[in-house]
Amino acid sequence: MIGIIGGYGNIGLHAVRFLSKLGITQIRIGGRNVDSISNEIRSEFSNAEWISVDVSNKDSIRNFFNGCSCVLDATSTLDANMKNMDDVAEDMGIPLAHLGINGFSRSNSKVPILYGSGSIPGLSGLIPQYLASEFDSVSELDFVYGTCSAISKAAARDYMNGILSDTNHSMIYWKNGKLEPYIPSQCKFEIFRQKFSTFRLYPFFDDESRAVAEKLKPEIGNWQMCIIGKRTLEELDSARESYRKNPDKTIERLCTANKLDLFGVKEDAVFACSIKGMQKGKEQESQIIISGIGASRLTGECAAATVFTMQSVKMENKKSLLGETSLFKNVIDLINKDSDIRIKKSSTSNDPVDELEGEI
Repeated sequence: MIGIIGGYGNIGLHAVRFLSKLGITQIRIGGRNVDSISNEIRSEFSNAEWISVDVSNKDSIRNFFNGCSCVLDATSTLDANMKNMDDVAEDMGIPLAHLGINGFSRSNSKVPILYGSGSIPGLSGLIPQYLASEFDSVSELDFVYGTCSAISKAAARDYMNGILSDTNHSMIYWKNGKLEPYIPSQCKFEIFRQKFSTFRLYPFFDDESRAVAEKLKPEIGNWQMCIIGKRTLEELDSARESYRKNPDKTIERLCTANKLDLFGVKEDAVFACSIKGMQKGKEQESQIIISGIGASRLTGECAAATVFTMQSVKMENKKSLLGETSLFKNVIDLINKDSDIRIKKSSTSNDPVDELEGEI
């Protein structure tokens, strides 16, 4: 049985639906207020087991974990509550995946515990590894993420906290093992110009980016976030300073600007990655584009694919980010089972005979 805490929230429901699509019939859904769940949702998941759980109480967490083979935490909760779940997972020997990264610190543990098990962070770390697995060595890596999906207050707060974090950096890129000031350049992925009329690329480099860079060892690595919408971009220009003074008001203004920019726009999340390197003695460049569904749904499906994989794949007993693990093939192959997701991969080399393009 797979347990999902927060399984009746927006992302949690997407995770439950995808697990059902993958053939999981025993699912336990938990949260503080399961008695208030609508009959419509209960009828959609008629085979699910519903249990109240308070993540601030270890006994309540133990009651929820009991009988589960793996648990997904799809809540947005405090560091102390994340630690409560980690402690119970270790005591009971049950693998655990957190959607968020609150309180994350790399350390050994008695069971595999993953943080950042959604789309970003998460899928954003797996995609470069997936593409790089075809190469003998990597010389250049470019990664861009963009979404025309509504930003939740929790996501906006995570983004702003990330900007201000001591371990995260902006306006820089990776070069020969060091961080260098970012040199502005054109977006190399045509899909962003096709989908978004107004956008700006923001370079970033976080814990996940560093882990991937140290693993793949590219000479040059660029990680960028594509922010769309005139109003959103205007708010972001002053958000760093205003967030320090009044975080709640800043988040409110940012989410409002985002909603206005996206009025009437179809939801979509786009991940694009390009890698140059050597493959069987020849210079090669490959790209992968993942798009087709909104950010919340993709996050839920990635989290579901992660816990599904954790049941069957032997992993190290430690706390780590999903994006730095070697689960890239398992997770990406699973989300590719969603017929609404488009995963397009193309490769070119100096030999035109080797050109290929198609879906995987």
